[in-house]
Amino acid sequence: MRIPLPATPVVLFVGASWIAIPLLGMSGRWFAAVELSIAMLAALVALGCARRGTIAAGFVIFPIATWAAVSAIAFALARRDAGLPGEEAVAGAILGFHPSFAWIVLGYWLAGVAVLAVGFHLRRDEWLPESRWRELRATLDRLDDERREGARGRGD
Repeated sequence: MRIPLPATPVVLFVGASWIAIPLLGMSGRWFAAVELSIAMLAALVALGCARRGTIAAGFVIFPIATWAAVSAIAFALARRDAGLPGEEAVAGAILGFHPSFAWIVLGYWLAGVAVLAVGFHLRRDEWLPESRWRELRATLDRLDDERREGARGRGD
């Protein structure tokens, strides 16, 4: 099943987010800025995976929403542990990192990349079917041929 994903509202949301995220951070509301950045990145991934104004519903659930949930949990754990004093932080170190940073490395970075990589691999035919890949290659080959012909005409 495919669901509509009109580009204009998504692009407007992304633009507004680029303004709001630094303003939230500068006002000391960094966690709200992080949450908004996760939503913005999920919107950009969805927009990049959409085709002709629609996106596969399953693709929204996995990997996009799953990545957003994993990222939100990682940052929530980082927020929880951000205020640990030195001794508690050293005692609770995870892989040598302060616990708040460890959640970001393990959850947002490693687990997030794994979710997206596995999701894109498992659903590769939904976001880039073989037929579209062949069309893209043919277009690139045609453009390359035109560039070469133009270079020959100029004596390059």
